[in-house]
Amino acid sequence: MGNEKYLNISYEELENWGVLEKVKREKEKDKIIINAKYPSPEVIASIKKEWMKHYNLQDENKFKIWLSSSSLNENKFLSLIIRNWIWKEWCKEKFKDKLYDYFVSKKSKLERVIYSLIRVKDRNVANELYMRIKENEEPFWKIAKNYSDGPEKYTEGRIGPTRMSDLNPYIYKLLEISELGQLWPPKRLNEWWIILKLDRRIKLELNEDVKNNLFLELGENYLNEIIINK
Repeated sequence: MGNEKYLNISYEELENWGVLEKVKREKEKDKIIINAKYPSPEVIASIKKEWMKHYNLQDENKFKIWLSSSSLNENKFLSLIIRNWIWKEWCKEKFKDKLYDYFVSKKSKLERVIYSLIRVKDRNVANELYMRIKENEEPFWKIAKNYSDGPEKYTEGRIGPTRMSDLNPYIYKLLEISELGQLWPPKRLNEWWIILKLDRRIKLELNEDVKNNLFLELGENYLNEIIINK
């Protein structure tokens, strides 16, 4: 009874709160999975176990404290994780024939790299530092530590591992076409002159975690298309 006054919420209010698109996607999701097969008790136990492991809540007391702080009881919690599991299983079945091509299209952005960076504001200084490295007068790490003006100086110029998609677009383009160990001459980037070197590529494998993330991403794309076309 005490919560009924909160149930009469308009679309305008949801939009003002910035959650309308999320609500629309969840409503479409419910329509899609309404007739989906409900998991067996054994599967439900496995779903709960994996969830608790993922969020480091395997201790029953810690789990109960988390439930209370999240304003959930056991039944509500199970409803949430079972719904998420059903949606994931639907996505896996729906997009199983599209997964590999989607993986290939995303692979370059999802792969991680380790690279070295020096940045200074003076072009002449950048050119001098570049020649020292190129002519093997001093190693990259030492010059980065002593002369770079960015926070990378505290890691001897080394950055990563980081996803390609998280990189500055210009650095992304340079590293995408770099050979391992390739040293780039000074390039202008905003107010900086940067010297860049690719140290390592970490190839992305299509393991179960990556598959599940891509299946869910395809599912979100599918929901967005439905909403846009309505």
